[in-house]
Parts: sequence; C-alpha cells; structure tokens
Amino acid sequence: MTKTSASQRTTRYRPGLAWFAAIGTLWVFVLVFLGAFTTSTMSGMAFPDWPLSNGSINPPGWLTELDKFAEHSHRLSATLMGLITIVIAVWIHRTDARLWLRRLALAAVLLVVFQGVVGGLRVLLDGMHVNMVNTSVGRLFAMLHACLAQLYICNLIALALACTRPWIERPLPLAEGVRRLGITCCVLLFTQLAIASVVRHSFAGLAIPTFP
Repeated sequence: MTKTSASQRTTRYRPGLAWFAAIGTLWVFVLVFLGAFTTSTMSGMAFPDWPLSNGSINPPGWLTELDKFAEHSHRLSATLMGLITIVIAVWIHRTDARLWLRRLALAAVLLVVFQGVVGGLRVLLDGMHVNMVNTSVGRLFAMLHACLAQLYICNLIALALACTRPWIERPLPLAEGVRRLGITCCVLLFTQLAIASVVRHSFAGLAIPTFP
C-alpha cells in the first residue's frame, strides 16, 4: 500500500458503502434461508459434484425439481454472497482508516471462502463413513458449515454497523464490564448454535419425544 493511497483513508461516513454493506447483510439471510431449506428437504446431495452441479453452472432440471432447485439456488446465492463480501472488503480496505475494521473485512472474506470450501467438502466426502459417530464425513462438514455460517453472519453485521452514520459520528463509550458480558453472551449463544447444528444434521430433533 503506497503512502498516497493510505493517506486517502478516513473515518468519515460513506453512504454508498453503508448501504451496500446493509444490502449485503440482508442478502446473507436469503442465503441462510436457502441453506436451511436445502437441509430441511434433504437436498444437500442433489448434485454429487462441486463446485459445478452435474458438471454445469446451469444444470438441467434445477428449476423444476425441488431438490435440485434447493441445492443449486443455495450454491448460486453463496457465490453472489462471496462476491458481495469481496467488494465490501476491498471498499473498506481502500477507503477506511480504521485498522480493526479492515482486518474484520479481511476476516469476512476468509470466512466466506472457507465456508464455501467446507460446503464443497460436505458434498465430496459424503461417501466416507465414520463408524465411531455413525455418520459420514460429509455430514460432519455439514455441521461445521452450519456453525461457520453463524460466525460469518455476525461478522457481516458488525461490518455493516461499523459503516453506519451513528456508529461513526456518535460513538458511545462502553464500560469494560459490559464488553466482557457481551463477549460471554456471544460465546454462550454460539455454543448453543453449535449444539443445535449437531442435533439438526444428525436428525436427533425427535430423539426425545417429550417436553420439557
């Protein structure tokens, strides 16, 4: 990075970046919905290959067959989400003076790339069985895929919030105790989400038919 380009970075509010990050954050929920739909309809293996679908970007039948539609639409939306994340990261890197935000944007790119690879391994390694846990290697990657999705969503929301006018122009002081409490709550919430992903992808939701 040259001194000239570094000097152009500021912490001022950029409405274009703020709105683009907000739209990206909204799109990630579409992606999550399509992923949940794919899991609910058990369509994760509608195509046995990756990154293409039956060797094609536009496989026959994906608009008319439910399982193919669920899986392929999820793949397409994930690709779009990856491109959106890269644009946000480059935009922030070129214009924002906050080092922590540039690092967070880079983390978002690494997360979305890693998430895509994990999703691909879920497909490619589905035929390998793990006797110890009586499931496939692909299914284990599906559990990791679900957990990483939560981290990625939180990362993207944090980027979008940090680009808003109130965050930049009217920052609020935060006590150390509140900060620690927030981190603790996030850790507990992520732990619960990880447990839920294991339950969902191992089809254990009705293992105990009574409640509470």
